[in-house]
Amino acid sequence: KVLWSKGDRIAVRTGNATAQTSYVTSEEGETTATFTAEDINASPDFTKGAIAVYPAEGAEINATDKVYLTIPQEQSYAEGSFDDDAMPMVSSFTRKPEFTFHNAAGALNLQLYTTLGDFDVKSVTITTTEGFLSGKCRYIPETRTYKTDDAASAYYNKVVLNCGKGVTIGKNARSFFVVVPHGEYKDLAICVKSTKG
Repeated sequence: KVLWSKGDRIAVRTGNATAQTSYVTSEEGETTATFTAEDINASPDFTKGAIAVYPAEGAEINATDKVYLTIPQEQSYAEGSFDDDAMPMVSSFTRKPEFTFHNAAGALNLQLYTTLGDFDVKSVTITTTEGFLSGKCRYIPETRTYKTDDAASAYYNKVVLNCGKGVTIGKNARSFFVVVPHGEYKDLAICVKSTKG
């Protein structure tokens, strides 16, 4: 995510808290933003340290080393970029109420084109036999890696990019970005579906 939007929510858990708290911003189109606790009675103690996750939806922070992120199994096409809501971000561990986020996933850039005339792409489905591409999984902020052997994880070997009413491709390559866990993939199957079925 490059710019914050009004209504964006982050989940925050401080070192002494028994649960995470959701914060929301009213700012639009800024690289930095101020977030306010949705619970007006929240009184976090940042002297004990804190960690934050975006988006708050699908995030679970049990402790500073037990963070669960969700990469949506279905994502929406975005012209020239990836689906903002699909890219999880995690803050650096901090002892003051200021967070610097890093992307906690990568993005595949699929360059699609055709030599047979215009083709309207309805969806792009990617599957693998080598791990997971979407779902809920434990994330280790210090090493920026995922653990798939955690009992609380629920992940899938498929991700779908929904292109709405269709995105037209022709002889010039067009980028389709899909958010997936960062890493090296050697076994990917890609299925492109047209609006005509």
